[in-house]
Amino acid sequence: MQRMCILKKNIAFFLVVISVLFVFVSCGFNNHTKVIEKFLTNFKNQKFTESYVYLMDNEESSIFKGYMETVINSQNSDNELGKLNKAIIDKIFDFTYEIGEVNEEGESVKVNVNFKYFELLKAYEGALNDFLTKSLDFENLDNLYSVEYITNLLIEHINKLEKQEKNLEIEVIKDKDWKLVMNRELTEILTANSIKFIDSVKENISIE
Repeated sequence: MQRMCILKKNIAFFLVVISVLFVFVSCGFNNHTKVIEKFLTNFKNQKFTESYVYLMDNEESSIFKGYMETVINSQNSDNELGKLNKAIIDKIFDFTYEIGEVNEEGESVKVNVNFKYFELLKAYEGALNDFLTKSLDFENLDNLYSVEYITNLLIEHINKLEKQEKNLEIEVIKDKDWKLVMNRELTEILTANSIKFIDSVKENISIE
């Protein structure tokens, strides 16, 4: 009888420990840092559906998702814009990140993340500078003003880029589950600033 009581107590203790561990693991699985890690890892691997579930719905997240859909679809084009977008996409997803300090403020948590990424706007500025310099030479202007030439010039400068480093504070909010709050700085990093890059290109060249 006594052994049975001891056995029951041991089983009860075991079950309590298991239940505590289960709760701990469950809570840790989708905590604030895990949300950031899963979002960034899935995005980097181009698993967009899996990545976007960790985003809080706001205006910036809609802009970000819409822009990425446009860029991804454009890489399949046979024209010069398709070639250019392919080069852009290669740089967009070639980023690294390291999660750092965490500051908790109730239902809102701010996590410092160090990014190393490419800055595509620098490629545009370099290509534009080369183009303007060569345009002063009035020979071979027909070649200079061709879409193919400009595209190849842009791609050449994209391939010369070196990674930039930036620390960014990312906010994660608890709303049933932890959700990452997208902002413009994060959008620029995760698109390698190609939003500004593409807008600048469209202002200066016309691609049919």
